[in-house]
Amino acid sequence: AIEDFQEAESIQYAESIAKSLSLVIGSTVDSDLLHSLCDGTVLCRFIEKASPQTKLGKWHRNPGTIRAYANENIYLFNQDRKSVV
Repeated sequence: AIEDFQEAESIQYAESIAKSLSLVIGSTVDSDLLHSLCDGTVLCRFIEKASPQTKLGKWHRNPGTIRAYANENIYLFNQDRKSVV
């Protein structure tokens, strides 16, 4: 019972986060956040839109299946977030 509630709550949070990200970046983000965020492009686009004064650096807009490109995107996002904190 509690597990069902927690799962429903997690789904609701994921849908809310995806909707918010979609509004900021101007394109649809799927609520399967693990898949939607795995290559870092949504994260980098979010930083560019939410904080246009931020110089994120060169990131890979189409990393495809090249994991190193996705890792670099996520690294750039994390570096930017560290500079804010």
